[in-house]
Amino acid sequence: MRLDNTEEFTSHAFHDYCMSVGIVIEHSVAHVYTQNGLAESLIKCLQLIAIPMIMRTKLPVSMWGHKNLHAASLICMRPSAYHKYSHIQLASGQEPNISHLRIFGCAVYVPIAPPQRTKMGPQRRLGIYVGYETYSIIRYVEPLMGDVFTAHFAD
Repeated sequence: MRLDNTEEFTSHAFHDYCMSVGIVIEHSVAHVYTQNGLAESLIKCLQLIAIPMIMRTKLPVSMWGHKNLHAASLICMRPSAYHKYSHIQLASGQEPNISHLRIFGCAVYVPIAPPQRTKMGPQRRLGIYVGYETYSIIRYVEPLMGDVFTAHFAD
């Protein structure tokens, strides 16, 4: 198995485990990215999707992790160059459900939790969509504080 030189792959515990189950480890040369082609290809694919998303939204750099998670989920839902089916469809046998997807950085109005709202006050608050946890739970940024929250979301 070819791995890069990150700490988790160079620890003695990891090396001992791989040796015990018969896995031969080969570490790539530092800063020679061509030796880790598949991983670098995936990173480039993520960047081709994620960088335009974050540039379009003008969200702060702290949201880049959410951008990458959202881009990775989009990659899993689309067909690849090698298959006419998506990764999710190959694994589950079912077409991926995309009805829950939103445009990264779009405005969403999330429900205010019952203890925090009043009968005559607003029932929803403005948020900025930065991804999803499940098909019915989204991650959003609260615009004033910049904190990330999750909410049950159904149109």
